[in-house]
Amino acid sequence: MSEWNHGTFDCMHDMGNCLMGWCCGCVQIYQNAERLGENGLVCCLAACCITPLVPLFVLRQKARTLFGIDGSTMDDVLCACCCGCCVSVQIANELDTKGIHGNNDVITNQPKY
Repeated sequence: MSEWNHGTFDCMHDMGNCLMGWCCGCVQIYQNAERLGENGLVCCLAACCITPLVPLFVLRQKARTLFGIDGSTMDDVLCACCCGCCVSVQIANELDTKGIHGNNDVITNQPKY
């Protein structure tokens, strides 16, 4: 198992991701979902109409599982509840670090343990 390349509160690592997370959170959730091979529209609608906690928890868990990052479901839930924006930025930063820019990249970029 590995660690996150960027911590939950390491939002300032990439100012583009940071600004997107703070100013356009639903758009970033959509982009993160698409990049992880999930339905971005469903995640975005859930974030806008219901609560952003559920899609953020699901996306963080998927990224953690996909990349073999150490952690637990409880960690994902707590992080999503405490600072959803930071979680969204963390996922975007991790995807950038792994070189995943589109949903086709997820299939070809398998976890590297």
